[in-house]
Amino acid sequence: MGFYLYCLRRWAEMDECDPKGDKAIKNEFEAAPIIDEVPPFGEAFYFKESIQGGSHFFAYVDHFVSRYATFQQTYAYQVLWSTISCSGMIKRPVFDNRVTSISDENRPKENKKRTHWWFGDVIATFLFAYYLKFGEDYLAEALTCITRVVSQYRYERSKAYKESLLRSAGESRIIMLLERATSPTFFLADLRNRIQLMPATASNFFSEKQNATIRDDYKNLEIKLYDLISEKYVLPIEYLHNN
Repeated sequence: MGFYLYCLRRWAEMDECDPKGDKAIKNEFEAAPIIDEVPPFGEAFYFKESIQGGSHFFAYVDHFVSRYATFQQTYAYQVLWSTISCSGMIKRPVFDNRVTSISDENRPKENKKRTHWWFGDVIATFLFAYYLKFGEDYLAEALTCITRVVSQYRYERSKAYKESLLRSAGESRIIMLLERATSPTFFLADLRNRIQLMPATASNFFSEKQNATIRDDYKNLEIKLYDLISEKYVLPIEYLHNN
């Protein structure tokens, strides 16, 4: 949750996102200065608001912990977890109570595992922001469209780097589209327009033997995500890979 909120706050200001920096996340949530004449507590608990420290900080944390707990129980989040996969969480059951994550001590080293979970983290971050604003209304469609936009990075580069993926996520302006949207359908329409202008993930993206396997594997998981979430669609969403 701290990672999600940190990224959202940085992307909202078009700032660099480097959660691996020394105490970066801690520094992001340090108390903001206050003016004595102005009451500091708005109690809106918007993810990018200034945090006053003390009781306001703990109320802020309690609010987002509660929202995050309910977010984790949504079908959309669990579909994402069971396919492209979010990382860094504790063990937790998905669907039929199977545990799909592993403990940190048993987790493969960074260079021994595939990097799909980087994309899962970014997708989940945007989806959490959508959930904070619109709840579960059209959450399945939001997962589909966000996944398609974020995943394009995987197909257009021969090698993925987490730092450049986070930078690309900020430059995608998804968070700006979400902030200005007055309804979920306006946000989805913006993303659909963007998707229609994106190049297809055609066979030429998979021509390099060195990197074809990981991208093919990622695409198979992405398609599985669409298949699983499609049963929850309210709006018609056609196939997003225009091969």
